[in-house]
Amino acid sequence: MATQEHSCRQHATAAAMALPTEVLIHTLSFLNVVQLARAGAVCTAWYAASRSPSLWHEVALGRSSHSLRVTNDTVAHLLSLSVRLEKVDMECCRSVSGPGFAALAAAGTHLTRLNLNRTRVNDEQLATLAGGCPRLVSLELSNCSGIKGPGLDAVMRSCTELAYLDLGHNPQLRDDISNSLVLGSALQHVHLRACHHLTDVCVRTLANACKTLRYINLRECSRISDESIAALARGCPLLRRVDVRQCERVTPLAVERALPSWPELIYIKLHSVPSSMNSDTPWGRFTVVEHNGGWVLCASVIVGVSLSNSPSSPRPEWREFDS
Repeated sequence: MATQEHSCRQHATAAAMALPTEVLIHTLSFLNVVQLARAGAVCTAWYAASRSPSLWHEVALGRSSHSLRVTNDTVAHLLSLSVRLEKVDMECCRSVSGPGFAALAAAGTHLTRLNLNRTRVNDEQLATLAGGCPRLVSLELSNCSGIKGPGLDAVMRSCTELAYLDLGHNPQLRDDISNSLVLGSALQHVHLRACHHLTDVCVRTLANACKTLRYINLRECSRISDESIAALARGCPLLRRVDVRQCERVTPLAVERALPSWPELIYIKLHSVPSSMNSDTPWGRFTVVEHNGGWVLCASVIVGVSLSNSPSSPRPEWREFDS
């Protein structure tokens, strides 16, 4: 019995090793990067297939049960296998520190999308990354308590094509980050949810400089008021999505005055809405939907569209509908 089982294993191994290279590469594409690195140790043919550039454009280490076990050595080894790296997801990789981020910067010449949510990256490391990854289009830094501001300045100066920036849930940030954000002439999507110390000063500065802004999330930024809505109305005519839920100082009257300034607006999420919405007013082209602890004013053209993340949405680079 044991001899027969051994023979079957040998036959299976021989068959796997005899697979055409293109078939083997396709098969390996279903593995994560850690599994892929292990597969490369099986034999010479598998090693060659596992080093195919098409398998290493994206390194996803985050948001899994292994995230907390990812170390600097893990990052350096996997990046050494990567060719023309374009996307890296390190969300929740909290054991990665300076050497790991330095290895990422060294391999990031072609990097366009980087997710560092819930990591321990700090300003100095962020500046190093900015220098090594000048082509970033999307950068996610939610829940990164080590970011205070100077690192953002380096990012905005080096990454001139940056369009998507997530700084949500960073209560340590203050209004002076606006001095960095204004350097981002390509910014289209800015996520500032639960940055509790930000005020109208930050939003006004951002609105005056970022004319291409299409999405802004200010949910739970309790210090902003009608002044922020007015500034966005004056400075950001291309806005399509706005979230000001749990911003109790933003009134329906200020929103009503701003609506004509945003002809492309798809939705705005509010803390409160008027008791009546006359069709002869700017509210007339919107339908009200109760959603996740607030109200959503949806343009009539999209009524019936789900307000959750659409599976066809090209995330991680653009999170169209945030919960």
